[in-house]
Amino acid sequence: MRTVHQLFITLLIALLLLSPSVEAYDADCSTPVNATKTLIKNLMSDSWNRELAAICVRGDEKTALQLKQVLDAKGIFIDYDNIPKEADFVDDTGNSVAILDIRLPEVKWEKVTEGEYAGQWQISEQSIQLVPELYGDTFSAYVRAILERLPASFFESVFGLQIWQYLLFGVILLVSWLAGRIVDRVIYSQFINFIDKQQFSLEPEKLLPLRSPVVWLVISLLFMAGLPDLQLPVRISGSLFFLARLVMSFSAVIFCSRIIDLVSAIFIQKSELTDSKLDDQLIPLVKRAGKTLMWILGIVFILQNMGVEVTALVAFGSVGGVAIALASKDTVENLFGSLVVFIDQPFQIGEYVIIDGSIEGVIEEVGFRSTRIRTLDKTLISVPNAKIAHCTVNNFAKIPERRFKCTLALRYDTTTAQMEAFIESLRTYLSEHEMVNSDSVIVYFADMNSFSLDVLVMAFIKSNAWIELVKFKHEAFLHFMKLAEEHNVGYAFPTTTIELEDQHTKG
Repeated sequence: MRTVHQLFITLLIALLLLSPSVEAYDADCSTPVNATKTLIKNLMSDSWNRELAAICVRGDEKTALQLKQVLDAKGIFIDYDNIPKEADFVDDTGNSVAILDIRLPEVKWEKVTEGEYAGQWQISEQSIQLVPELYGDTFSAYVRAILERLPASFFESVFGLQIWQYLLFGVILLVSWLAGRIVDRVIYSQFINFIDKQQFSLEPEKLLPLRSPVVWLVISLLFMAGLPDLQLPVRISGSLFFLARLVMSFSAVIFCSRIIDLVSAIFIQKSELTDSKLDDQLIPLVKRAGKTLMWILGIVFILQNMGVEVTALVAFGSVGGVAIALASKDTVENLFGSLVVFIDQPFQIGEYVIIDGSIEGVIEEVGFRSTRIRTLDKTLISVPNAKIAHCTVNNFAKIPERRFKCTLALRYDTTTAQMEAFIESLRTYLSEHEMVNSDSVIVYFADMNSFSLDVLVMAFIKSNAWIELVKFKHEAFLHFMKLAEEHNVGYAFPTTTIELEDQHTKG
């Protein structure tokens, strides 16, 4: 509530500072721009003259007043530079017709060719018939009915505005704030009920970031809906409309951004229930892409609501985009590299890989520009996706079984019987081990080295996890030592034998 009070005080100060002061203007209907000035300037608070204002509205004072009130209520500040200044002006169709303002295309000036107003620029007959309808659509019938019943004291002027305008301004703010809170409560409760019926759980705290933008979105929309009924001067009304549109635009963009965060959190929870890791890898990337695109469109939307000509901006952005793309060749290559990673799927998040024979670790994140790898030393390496697309990727998670291989070097004093018994014990141990694929067991007397008799031992274990291979090696090597002790064979190591010649025997 304190925020609403602060906003009310700020806007009230703006009302007081923006009150216009103009001079009287003589009636002149010779050109569209002069006719517009005759209508507008003679209905200002400091130069009020309904009779002069209506001269270019075919003398209809009520229509002139209603048209001015519609312009003020909608915050349409007329830019005289955009109105034709030629007495003989014709539009693209060859008719002597000019639009009062592009934001109110229904109201048009036309050059009268005959009758009382011949040679003058007057509001067209069709526009005069539409003004009462525009007036009725702009102002609430309920507010008009209340104003008709108010005592005269409510119409006294204080700092350029009437008392009822201050009171209605406060009521609009209060109603907008209450409506925002009610909508917030309703949407929040309905969303909680929806989540409870789903197969996934979502903490209510994750919905809190959505609530504030919803409140401000409703406040700004209702404030803009009620603003015309204040019947404020055009400058004040235009400034308040601009502020309300700005709040509405930012609230809408922030709400959409946080919706993307919420949807991503929901899909991340669902992805944890699947065996595939592709969704774990894809969801964060799609989230970043969605938020980037949403903020680009949101900024265009905000600028459009601020009155910026976005067509020229988009055209400039297209030309600038080409220049930026040429200047950021590496970035574009990395972007296409990320597409290759997702299409080819050489790895997924959580898999252990060796890239280009030198970079090894666990895939932690795949982004637009680079892939992040957590090494065994717990350092984080960022590898450009363009490099990954052109390098060799050795993915250990894709192998069905891990290979166990070693060479046992026995001493040369090992007998044939000991060698055969030892090899048979090794083969039996590996074939019967629950972790070993028995069809892959290879144990043979493979080589007679310079200092040892070498036995080749190779098998595949039923796991692709590196840590499982390490555990198996630990167990297998201890058992190999026990078998060597049982068969009374020893392991060799590099030795040198020196023979000394007996000189006395030789003599």
